[in-house]
Formats: sequence, C-alpha cells, structure tokens
Amino acid sequence: MNEDFFKNLKIIGFDFDGTLVDEQYFIKTRWEKVLRQYAFLSPHLEETFFRIYIQKGSEYKLHLDDALLELKIDGKHKRSILDKLKRSTGKDILLEGVKELFKVAKDKSLKIGIITDGEKSRQENRIKNTGIYTLLDFIYYSHGKKEQKPNKKFIRKIFK
Repeated sequence: MNEDFFKNLKIIGFDFDGTLVDEQYFIKTRWEKVLRQYAFLSPHLEETFFRIYIQKGSEYKLHLDDALLELKIDGKHKRSILDKLKRSTGKDILLEGVKELFKVAKDKSLKIGIITDGEKSRQENRIKNTGIYTLLDFIYYSHGKKEQKPNKKFIRKIFK
C-alpha cells in the first residue's frame, strides 16, 4: 500500500450501501423474506420474481408487477407487499477488505466515518450489525433524502 496516500489525510468518509456493504445482497434478503410471507398467493411467487429480477436487472422497477401478472395474481396485493418490503430488514455483508482498510486508517490516526442517505432509525442498526460501528468516529445521516456526494454540506457538518 502506498504510505504517502495517507500523509495529508485527516478524515475519510465512506458511503455505506454499495461501498462498505453489498447492497444487492441486502435488497435480495429483504425481498426473499417478504415474498415468502406471500407464498400463499402462489408457491412460485419468489422464484418468478427473482427470475424476472435477474433477466431485467436491478434498475428495472416493475419486477413485482411482472411477477404478479405472469402468475395471474390480482394486482391489489402489490401495495401490501411493497408496504411490507419498506418495513422489512435484510442482511448485510461487509465487502472484502473493509475491516482491514479501517484498521490501516486507524493506525494512521485518521478519523473514519460513514455518510449515508439512509435514515438513522434504519441505518444505525444495519451499521451496528456489520461489526464496524465501534470503529467509526462519525456517522452522518441525511434522513432518507438522496443527496449528491461528496457534498459541501456533509463536509462542513463532519468537521463540526
């Protein structure tokens, strides 16, 4: 590792989803949990949903609509499924090397933290469950509002 890289750094802030943890795995585990609860609609709901998800990709937003249509399930169930998904929790997996990177940063006396779009009530438990919470010097939550990062507002708050 290039030691000069850390020479003038004081603080490192990371995004959480997709940077420190596998966001797709988190999303998948939430869908699995919810779709299993609705298996009474069709024993093939989960399988059909994920086949469509794989075919159309994560950016496509009508996976559930397509699965319900294909299985001839009344669309009136969509709202309750999505509401349950919003309230659900998933499993997080740290990406390889995160803890090692944090250790190197700490050894260099750097302050490290997370800047996340997620609401504190949801993200804090997720961060704690990964085992990195105690390694952090700060966490900035943006209360669920998508904001461009890096952002001067974030940086000013971090320095405060």
